[in-house]
Amino acid sequence: MVSGLHLYSAFIQSALQLMPLIHQSS
Repeated sequence: MVSGLHLYSAFIQSALQLMPLIHQSS
């Protein structure tokens, strides 16, 4: 379960980093 939580956290961080790029492209 710990590994799953870590994967979820990494997904959230990557999504937050990609968010500005999505706003710039649109």
